[in-house]
This record gives sequence, structure tokens and C-alpha cells, in this order.
Amino acid sequence: MAPVLKNLRMDRESKPDKLFDRVIIETSGVANPEPVLNVLLKQNWISKRYNLQSTITTISALSGLDTLARFPEAQAQIAWADAILITYTDLVDAGQSDTLSQRLAELSPTAQRLQAINGKVDTAHLLALPKKFRYLDDKPPAELPDHGFNSVSLHFEQPMPWLKLEPVLRDIIVKYKDRLLRLKGVIFDPAFDHPLLIQASVDALHPPTHLPARASDKLDIC
Repeated sequence: MAPVLKNLRMDRESKPDKLFDRVIIETSGVANPEPVLNVLLKQNWISKRYNLQSTITTISALSGLDTLARFPEAQAQIAWADAILITYTDLVDAGQSDTLSQRLAELSPTAQRLQAINGKVDTAHLLALPKKFRYLDDKPPAELPDHGFNSVSLHFEQPMPWLKLEPVLRDIIVKYKDRLLRLKGVIFDPAFDHPLLIQASVDALHPPTHLPARASDKLDIC
């Protein structure tokens, strides 16, 4: 990450027109944020040219408590958060929401809490969050236990009808709920002239999102 930020900044300074005003860093879902903050705040060259505005963490209202109990990385993400965006809030009752809120307050009492309803959130508000003071001591970041995650990629040689793929994915989610963290991909369905974005998590399989067709898309490859 550090070389990329340096190259971006040097390229920006060499051009008459600014190429960017902001850099958004998205870590993996199982990342401990402390090493990232170490780079941004403790490497002198970077800290003099970039200002860290805020750290935003998302957590599912449906599975958040289970995730926090199972993964120390999730606790670290909440502990370092300036703002916590709670997703799937429209799918839980008041009791579930209150229980999660109490746990979040224990881990990060000063973090601002926001809610995404039906997947919608005020992005302008997120990008306007006030800057926070951050202090990191000179100790190296604590090493969290090896999470043991790995990824599996599948490539289909032919277009895949969503009506056939959907029951297979639902079966996978049910059978491997305790082992599955995230499922995502892009497929080409013969019924459409554009690709479909497929996403699922331990919570649910979401309806496919229709993506705009591109000149580079070929229906015989997916």
C-alpha cells in the first residue's frame, strides 16, 4: 500500500491538474486495520502528504454478534472505527438491534453509528465525517490469530442461467453457513444481453444486480 500511495502522490504533483482529491482504502473483510493505520500515520513521507479522515467499519445487523464472537479481526475493526455502518437493519427486530448496539458500545463507545436501510446509505455524510485524532504507540501491531480463510474461484466456460444457479448457491449457503464468509461473482445469463452481479454472505443470497453491458463483454465467456 505504501508504494502505491507514494506513486499516486508523486504523479499528482507532477500534473498541472489534480488527478484526485481523496483516496478511499478498502481492506479485505478479515483485515486487522491497525497495520494499515500504521502506514498512514507513522510513515513520515506519507503522513506529511495525506491526512487520515476517518475509519469506517460495516457490520451486519443479522450476523454481527456471531461475527464478533468468532473473529478477533472483527473486534479490531470495530475498536478502531470512527464510524460504524450497520447493514441489514431492515431485516432484524428491535431486540436484535439493541443487543448488537450494546456490544458495539462496549468495543467502540465513541464511534458514530449509522444505519443502512435496504442497502441505502448517505454517502455524502460518510465522506464528510469529521477528522479524528489518532494515536498509535511505538509497539508493533498485535498479531491476531491466523484466521485460516482462503478463497475459491470458479470459472464457467458457458453462460449460466440464474434460475439454475440460484438453488445451487442457496444450498451451499445452508450447508456451509459456519464456513462461508462471502460469495460474489459475475455471470452471463443467456436470457440477458448484459452481465449479472451475484452476491451472498452468511446472511442471505441477494437478488442479482443487472450491470450495464460493455463492448468488451462476450456472451460465450463468463
